[in-house]
Amino acid sequence: MKKFFVNPETGKLRKFRTFLVMIVGLFILGAIFGDGDTPEATSGNANNSTQQNAEAKKESKVAKIGEKATAGKLAYTITKVQEKDVLSNALGSKKPGSGKYLIIDVTIENLDNEGRSVSEGMTWLEDKEGNKYEPDSSAFMYLDQANASSNSSLFDKINPKGKKEFKYVFDVAGSKEDYVFVGTGGFDLLDNGEVRIELKEQ
Repeated sequence: MKKFFVNPETGKLRKFRTFLVMIVGLFILGAIFGDGDTPEATSGNANNSTQQNAEAKKESKVAKIGEKATAGKLAYTITKVQEKDVLSNALGSKKPGSGKYLIIDVTIENLDNEGRSVSEGMTWLEDKEGNKYEPDSSAFMYLDQANASSNSSLFDKINPKGKKEFKYVFDVAGSKEDYVFVGTGGFDLLDNGEVRIELKEQ
């Protein structure tokens, strides 16, 4: 081993071989310490994956007709969904531009200790492709007299711990089974949650 590093003829250190051994040693040390970091990184990736899966499950939860779903300080419950090809009352009649109307009866409950304003702008429908459909404000006026007692979907206020019933009218192309109702927590920036309720009958 000594002859490998020292020239027996001159008695001097073989500099190149010594340098080569040092380089190889550094590579070995680097590999050892590098492998030691791998389990920690793998563990971190596993934790991130678990967290992402949990968030995906939370976001994908969809309520059903008749179930209460909460977004911030507001709770939504859909009690009825109707499909109509035309709306008519004493004012006349109105036909949908896309195909049919979906009339959705929604009870909104204020869970806060203060009054809360609600508006149809806080709601919309989404189809399976993610397209959004906003309520048709003009169609609300053509609901028959049996619906005249419903609160205006345009803008209203709910007292603390109170609830009100609303009718939202949507102009859509498909059937109710093709859409999900989305309601948000209101105009408070801190209440940025939303609820998703499927419209198909159980």
